[in-house]
Amino acid sequence: MLYDLDHLSKQQSIVTQEELLDAGWNGRLDFVGHVAGMRFVEAGNLDRFRALNVTWDEAHRFKDFNSFDCSSSSLCNIADHLRPFKYAGFMLYQTAVRDTGAACFRLKETGQVCHDMYLQVLQSLVRSRYMLDIVNRFREQSLGGADAPYLAVHIRPYEDICFDMWQQVDLHPVYYNMEDLEEVVGFRSLSLLGMVEEEIATQADFFIGSHVSSMSATVLQDRFARGQTSQSATTFMNTLSTPIKLKKRKKPSKGTQKALRKESRKQHRKARR
Repeated sequence: MLYDLDHLSKQQSIVTQEELLDAGWNGRLDFVGHVAGMRFVEAGNLDRFRALNVTWDEAHRFKDFNSFDCSSSSLCNIADHLRPFKYAGFMLYQTAVRDTGAACFRLKETGQVCHDMYLQVLQSLVRSRYMLDIVNRFREQSLGGADAPYLAVHIRPYEDICFDMWQQVDLHPVYYNMEDLEEVVGFRSLSLLGMVEEEIATQADFFIGSHVSSMSATVLQDRFARGQTSQSATTFMNTLSTPIKLKKRKKPSKGTQKALRKESRKQHRKARR
């Protein structure tokens, strides 16, 4: 549904769940691994597994590999644990390639092996015709036509007070909401909603993203890959919302204050000379 698998299969080795089931798999995993502690093994994530009709032996805790850096030694360590099993799964890719998340993903190589390998694979990800049709329908119905120019904005954190400022100068954004998605696909999905939003932003004549958002980074990469220039996009380096107040710094001791005053007088005398 999300990506053009025919295109992806030419670049990467992939197997779909449907293919596994057709080959005789009963949907039960022999082994489940994860990285970075048990905080990812929570009820919400386990429910996502079950929604995929995947089961496992819940009497045993998942294997925590503690750390993973995409090095040969890390891969060999995981392979040694997987070798005895036929069907194995991992909880969420973010637990393995953590430097691809928000505020970490970059559009160029960073020297971090996981990040740079992930960056290469992303070049093989092309959205499916189904996804493109959803976006085309939205453009035709809500943005003045499939070929009408528009500006896309992705803001984190949301909501920012800039929305109030826009309304004061008679600017009224058009949103793509969960209700719009449900009307087309028949169900609600936050991840699918994000994918549609990304494609809308990728096709925009001009895009404004947020510096702290990995979603903005993905949109920028997609735009550049399609030949859009860097002049057709920019990012908010900060937001207009009131920042969270930091804890007050501890007041310097009297001895520290005295030393600072002494150093200040010393620097002042030097300046006068």
